[in-house]
Amino acid sequence: MIPTGRRGAVPDDGAGGIRDRRIPVGAWSEGMADSGEQGLGAIAKKWLRAKRVEWTTGVQRTREYAEHESWLAEREMERELGHQAGRALVPAYRDWEDRRDADEVRRRQAEQEAVRALPRATVRLSVSGKRYDGSWWGYLPVRLDREPDLLTVEVVVPADDRPLVGGHPLLGATLLVPGYTGDGGYDVDAAARHADAAGEPFDPFSWTVTLEAEDVLLAWVPDVGPARIDLSGDVLRWTARMTGESGEHDVDLQLSNLPPVPAA
Repeated sequence: MIPTGRRGAVPDDGAGGIRDRRIPVGAWSEGMADSGEQGLGAIAKKWLRAKRVEWTTGVQRTREYAEHESWLAEREMERELGHQAGRALVPAYRDWEDRRDADEVRRRQAEQEAVRALPRATVRLSVSGKRYDGSWWGYLPVRLDREPDLLTVEVVVPADDRPLVGGHPLLGATLLVPGYTGDGGYDVDAAARHADAAGEPFDPFSWTVTLEAEDVLLAWVPDVGPARIDLSGDVLRWTARMTGESGEHDVDLQLSNLPPVPAA
């Protein structure tokens, strides 16, 4: 089975396109963005309501909506008073911003430590197409995640050490091996068509190569071209035609010296 709600996937707009990542205003709480409210006090109230939801809810989607609402309120506050004036006049905003900055530093440090702890594999990447055209090889951290019939392989690129492929920074890659049973060849196109015929959900963002920016990626989707994964020992090779806002590209990604596959 090929899953759909993979964490971090970009949502579909229902017509095969990529939906805007921004959360719609007022989507999570009726009356949150009342057009009749004006002035600094109203903005502060709106921000506090959003932050209260963000800090207390256990529902991820609700928290994402609340984060966006509070972000919008912050932008309003900055426009109303200017950044420093807002910090001086609204203690809750000042305190939260200080906590946010400290939390962000801790989060980034934890992420960097986790990436440094990952095993490294030899990576060879070749991309050819309208926008990206180049190749690179070197050593990058990799993460393997095993489920009963799936293997996910992620190339994790450290934020402070991003290699250039044809002049564009490589930010990462994710590959899903559907129906994983060990060494062998996996026809991703055939697996996707089988899943589609069986009425199972299909997530094209299970196969991505991200270049240039976090929201600019190449993804494999049916009908664009063939896609195949070959596994042999500690070597994985992905060959596919991938597509994105930058057009179609032929991608050849080879990972060698992979760590052992974890147990399901």
